[in-house]
Amino acid sequence: MRGDQDQDVADSVFNIANILNDWGEEDEAYQYFQQSLKLYTHLLGEEDISVANCRQKLGVIFWNRRDVDRSLQSFLGALRICEQEDEDDSMLASIYRGIADCYYCKGEYDQALENFAKCLRMQKMELGDDCIEMAEPCDFIGLIYQKKEKYDEAMNFHSESLLININ
Repeated sequence: MRGDQDQDVADSVFNIANILNDWGEEDEAYQYFQQSLKLYTHLLGEEDISVANCRQKLGVIFWNRRDVDRSLQSFLGALRICEQEDEDDSMLASIYRGIADCYYCKGEYDQALENFAKCLRMQKMELGDDCIEMAEPCDFIGLIYQKKEKYDEAMNFHSESLLININ
């Protein structure tokens, strides 16, 4: 028996966590993501992309639980690894989006703006200029510019979001 010293076991635990999460069983998914994180860290080290993937998934769960600080910590940990690994744009876009949401919730609008912009750039590269997934980050960027009383910029981003949504 291979036990918990095998990457296949860690992969299976991670996959179970994903399914539980898809089913809406977030508490149980959390336990499995934590277990897979522990296994991947032990087997592959702190800097492996599988660890980043676990951290990103945990960031989403913490966000859904409204634990903004733990969510931000998880997303930042995932980002640190992904930036070293030159990870694909879709994972980075998701991480930047999570970081941006956290900073926005904390009222740290400059940090939120920076990360929403990175998310948007990644999405445009991957999905094209008018993909529906880009509408929401555009709206958040517009809201940040509104809060900063930069109304021309706000209008531009809200208009871009509107165009994406109606096309």
